[in-house]
Amino acid sequence: MMKIKYLIIVYTLVIFNQMAFAQLDANSLKLSMPTGKSINETRIDNVKGDPNLFKEWAKGSVILVGENVSYPNLDLIYDQVKDKLYFKSGNEKLEFTKPVKEFKITSNNVSNIYRAGFPPIDKNTENTLYQVLTDGRIKLLKQVKKDIITTKGYNEVTEMRYDSKVKYFVLDGASFYEIKPNKKGILAAISEKGLNASDQLKVNPPLKNEADLIAFFGML
Repeated sequence: MMKIKYLIIVYTLVIFNQMAFAQLDANSLKLSMPTGKSINETRIDNVKGDPNLFKEWAKGSVILVGENVSYPNLDLIYDQVKDKLYFKSGNEKLEFTKPVKEFKITSNNVSNIYRAGFPPIDKNTENTLYQVLTDGRIKLLKQVKKDIITTKGYNEVTEMRYDSKVKYFVLDGASFYEIKPNKKGILAAISEKGLNASDQLKVNPPLKNEADLIAFFGML
């Protein structure tokens, strides 16, 4: 009789634990999926190129404004025409209900970090997303803005395509400004914005491309 009671107690505990773990899994799933809203997109055909950072959905994590949690392992796509990040739930493309503070996205083993919250400049607001190229005391940021332009192609045929405009920005303390990605741009930042980089520039580093610029700001 005691053995039967013991087995009943053990069985009850097992069932209780399974239910508890199932509830934890459900709560964990809820926490890992942000609140989204459906979108109505106007389809644009016959445009060469792609409006997005990556052509396909890519895995990533997101931090939203006003929240201290990171939502991991989301399917993300970043529209560089609208400067909008979207995520997928099931087969539905959703927009975040809160502004994006930061996201990390990985495609083909390459990870990029994007962040908002920087001072407004020109037409950019605090919600504008920038790629973080260097994340030290002095930050180097990159913005790729895409627009649809109309050009005349072969045989004077008019065609539409996505055109990318790339800009670089520097956050140095309370100072936030655009910088040209070359030696003249660095010299202008030193003389006009007070960038403390004269010593690093004396060694005459190569400043011919983005990789050179990242290496230079990594020394500051």
